Amino acid sequence: MDSYKADGDLPKFVAQKSGIILSETRECFDRLGKDLIEHHLLPAPPVDTVARYKKKKSYFPLYPDQLLKPDSVYSEFKVFHPGVYSELSLFVEAMEQDQTLGETKFRVKNFGVIANMVNEKKHDDVLEWREDKDEKVAMQANIGAFVFDKSSPNDNPFVRVVIPADAVTRKVPAYRFASNGLDVPELCLFAAFATPMLMDIFYDRWFSPTDRKVFQPEPPPIVTFGSRPL
Repeated sequence: MDSYKADGDLPKFVAQKSGIILSETRECFDRLGKDLIEHHLLPAPPVDTVARYKKKKSYFPLYPDQLLKPDSVYSEFKVFHPGVYSELSLFVEAMEQDQTLGETKFRVKNFGVIANMVNEKKHDDVLEWREDKDEKVAMQANIGAFVFDKSSPNDNPFVRVVIPADAVTRKVPAYRFASNGLDVPELCLFAAFATPMLMDIFYDRWFSPTDRKVFQPEPPPIVTFGSRPL
């Protein structure tokens, strides 16, 4: 969003950058699935399990069929590692019931939305969207530029915004994914923040510290706004 700093300029390469974020999120899940299979299933599996795993890519299960179908490698966890199978089942159930991730407001079903967008090659198809009735506001802060709805400056769960009374704002467009109308910054922020949280849940429970490199995110920034216009 730094491109909003200069009056008249708009963000560049929005489609490409958002597409990379969503595709990398999808890839994180498949890497997790690969680790679960190779660390907990393949060391002592039936011979046909190894053959099936090597024959086709086993995408991380996001839907019940991927756990229940007899020809799915993940169905083997029910017999050979019930704990992992139960964890995967709870995750799929959380997606189907539109639950949130822990005590956050992150909706678990968004992981499925992202996976479908990537699978259908719609994750980098972005539209510029302008609404006069509810204009977007752009303001410069101490760590960059932020964009939010004029009528709801605190709709971003990651930043608490207090706008000075004398602040001067300007209209800027929003960006939405063409396939489903979802807000681009909102979904990308979800991917960037919620994905590490979910990865930690699985890796902390099913892998030893020596099996993984623990990611330590930077602490949330303190954002302050001045009263000068962009």
